[in-house]
Amino acid sequence: MSSGTATASHAHSSTRPPRARLALRVGVTGHRPNKLDSAERGPLATQVRAVLEDLRQTTFRVHGIRNSEYLSDPPVLRIISPLAEGADRLIAEVAITDLGFELQCPLPFSRDAYEEDFETDESRLEFRRLLRLATSILELDGSRETPESQNQAYQAVGRMVLSQSDVMIAIWDGETSSLRGGTSQIVEEANRLGIPVIWIDSKPPHSVNFKLDPDVHWLDRKRGSALFVDRIETLLMPPRKAGSNESKKKLDSDLRDTYFKETRRRWKLGFPWKAFRGLVALGTPAAAKIESRPPARLPSDVSDQIEMALGNHFGWADHLANSYADVYRSAFVLNYLMSACAVLLAFVGHWLHDQRNPLFHICYVGEVLIILLIILVTLLGTRRRWHARWIDYRLLAEHLRQTRFLMTLGRATVSVPHLPAHVSYGDPRNSWMYWHLRSIVREVGIITARFDANYLEGVKNFVNEDGMKGQIRYHEPNAERLEKVNERLHHLGIILFLSAFIAAFLHFFIHEEYWSAWLTLITIVGPAFGAALAAIRSQGEFERLAKRSKAMASQLKRVSNQLDRLIIREGDLSSLRLSEIASNAALLMVDEVLDWRIFFQQRPLDWPS
Repeated sequence: MSSGTATASHAHSSTRPPRARLALRVGVTGHRPNKLDSAERGPLATQVRAVLEDLRQTTFRVHGIRNSEYLSDPPVLRIISPLAEGADRLIAEVAITDLGFELQCPLPFSRDAYEEDFETDESRLEFRRLLRLATSILELDGSRETPESQNQAYQAVGRMVLSQSDVMIAIWDGETSSLRGGTSQIVEEANRLGIPVIWIDSKPPHSVNFKLDPDVHWLDRKRGSALFVDRIETLLMPPRKAGSNESKKKLDSDLRDTYFKETRRRWKLGFPWKAFRGLVALGTPAAAKIESRPPARLPSDVSDQIEMALGNHFGWADHLANSYADVYRSAFVLNYLMSACAVLLAFVGHWLHDQRNPLFHICYVGEVLIILLIILVTLLGTRRRWHARWIDYRLLAEHLRQTRFLMTLGRATVSVPHLPAHVSYGDPRNSWMYWHLRSIVREVGIITARFDANYLEGVKNFVNEDGMKGQIRYHEPNAERLEKVNERLHHLGIILFLSAFIAAFLHFFIHEEYWSAWLTLITIVGPAFGAALAAIRSQGEFERLAKRSKAMASQLKRVSNQLDRLIIREGDLSSLRLSEIASNAALLMVDEVLDWRIFFQQRPLDWPS
């Protein structure tokens, strides 16, 4: 499981972790003018305006709810439209002019090539006017070489709209079509992805219908309007907190208030773990630092967009995850070692059995203080939820790390895949952390970029060098270091138990009081410290983590080789192919973190009994 370290420049650029600004993304699809001949533009625009107004009011209602965890800034209402002639422009015009929506535009081709779709100068001027109003423009690398490649470009931009939308509006005649990237295909894919769809019939009287789920039929306005509003509110609202009748454990699992109240960590409570690990793993390489800022190989304006959108969010989550990981590990290392020290002091105090000896009182006072310190550390760690904070903050940070790479390709963050049924209680999709992640992604939206050859080459190098190879540089030495820690703790524990065995055996032959006392000390303290080291190995799961890091490095090398080979064949480096590899790589890394999370949920800080 990866862990970034270079976060200082971002983690402290605000005094507390930043909240996301409430945003609702409305994707559009619909017919071109040739299929809108029978439409009545006035009534159709009225229906569009009414639908958008309902979405606007719902979003502002969510924002106005007391104790909302969003920023206080007004919500962002965003239209995602490629600005094709017809429905795309109609919805964008109404949204921008009448209701104050912002516009973001993914285009299937470069803007100049895209204008070849428009037959009249008037249409091209309208396109340019609307494009100037857009806050982001993403020009994809579609091709017109063949009809097939052209349809593929329209399909790609339609899927880009879907990936950036919370709800879809379709001006559609309701008829299915085999055309790739056509309205019926985009509506069908939206249904399959679970994106709620508002269908405005392109034929008079332009009735409005809703589809909320793939297995539910279309609902007319009377039956579906209220359900649709509920769906949008559920999408935007933070997950419900546990009520007074629900378990304390479930209540404590929600860290939303805790996270947003976090402050800069000036204490160094994690130093015992680092000192212990450094001592045991002496001479082994440290894992490489994983930089959090996009490198210079990306265009500077794209790097700045990513940094501005995600740098502070990622910096805080990564910094806090590292801090709580160190303090949690320090706590269980200290607890187990202090338990063995308490046994040592108890024996020495009993051995002296002379209350006039100052060491007698020092030993017993020391034993009491150590036990009190163990109790204090355990209670403090449990109450402050160091373990839960580490796990949740790390998952948030790793999702944001992958979002940085996917953002360069116009993609949103990866969804949670393949969660086993037997751990559904730990499903992070229903957690505050995933709500916060989705809120950040909605606010960020699409970057402004043009997918030409130089840009895609830069993205490929960014994903490969800083993503794949950066993680490989982390996992390979991390696996080696954890193997050393596990191996040395194991061998040291064996030495301590063998020493106790030898000391017990020598008792049969050595009866002198002085030497007998020392042998007794070894027989007691050896197993105590051996058990402490075994407990540290078990709690830290060093062997399992080493195997995971080694396996992860191997899989990442395979993906890295795929990226390296993209430049071999002419035309092989396309945004679609690059996005496919990057998405699979992100999914691989998120899967690994989810598996890690599920496992370490069973390793809370506990009493060293």
